Amino acid sequence: MLRAALFDLDGVLVDSSQFHYLSWVRLGEEVGFVMTPEFFRQTFGQRNDAIIKQLVPHATEEQIAQWGERKEALYREVARGHLRPLPGAVELLRGLKDAGVRCALASSTPRMNIAFAIEQLGLSDVFDAFVGAEDVTKGKPDPEVF
Repeated sequence: MLRAALFDLDGVLVDSSQFHYLSWVRLGEEVGFVMTPEFFRQTFGQRNDAIIKQLVPHATEEQIAQWGERKEALYREVARGHLRPLPGAVELLRGLKDAGVRCALASSTPRMNIAFAIEQLGLSDVFDAFVGAEDVTKGKPDPEVF
């Protein structure tokens, strides 16, 4: 009998890549780096600190933290009202919930973005647990988040 199910967020429940890309582009315009589509594809899903260190090797830890927070604020601005679940995601989650299966979400994104996405999708009542960027020391592709 299935007792629990673990989900990733991006690419499983939603495709928010366009909003993340746009937020990186906007951050780059604000602080002085260029996010190319190729670099974005190579790093999508990694933690912000790792991405910023590659983009701006001389950035201080304070800058990395500030820019990471700003990037996520920009993401929530551009994604608000536009996030859509991937086909079948809501039905699967609701079916699992109705069957008594506990569901958890694990993502490399900050917890604030997890809460934002779940609220935008109307799935706040489905998940029993969340794991986000703040809960791990290693980002993807390391499996620690799961």
